[in-house]
Amino acid sequence: MRSWLGEVWVVTSERAVRYVQVRGRLDDRIAGNCVFWPEGGGPGITSEALRQLEEYFRGERMAFNLPLDLRGTAFQRAVWQKTLEVPYGSTRAYSSIAKSLGMRGGARAVGSALASNPIPLVIPCHRVIRSDGSPGGYSPSPGLKVMLLEFERNNLRRVDRRQETSSSERIT
Repeated sequence: MRSWLGEVWVVTSERAVRYVQVRGRLDDRIAGNCVFWPEGGGPGITSEALRQLEEYFRGERMAFNLPLDLRGTAFQRAVWQKTLEVPYGSTRAYSSIAKSLGMRGGARAVGSALASNPIPLVIPCHRVIRSDGSPGGYSPSPGLKVMLLEFERNNLRRVDRRQETSSSERIT
């Protein structure tokens, strides 16, 4: 699908999302095992994933509700699960995720697990930053991480202003 970020590729099984690639062309190791559908087509889960991603990019969706087929080590899956808990427009430090998993000093291990995240955007690894507040790495592109964080923060402000306006209209 096309988005304001560029091309976004979604790979699904019959029942779950397996992979999302942001920017660039689809990784050859994955593309060799795929059946390609016209945009918006394909099995139900593919269409649903594309719909939810389009809503996200329009600023209409703040959380995804998709079945995920996560393939990784137990530690990677635990990190990805914790990352799913980071709210839209918010951030958590790598060290905070590590600490929540009982791993003091495990920030680098968390960063490594997030670098292997097969489903960026849906598993919002862009919301995990360094403890000093700097963005840290992001596999698709470090600049893209900053863009996504700014997009989410700006969208939250827009939503808050709309809610304030609608609340004040009801008060009068």
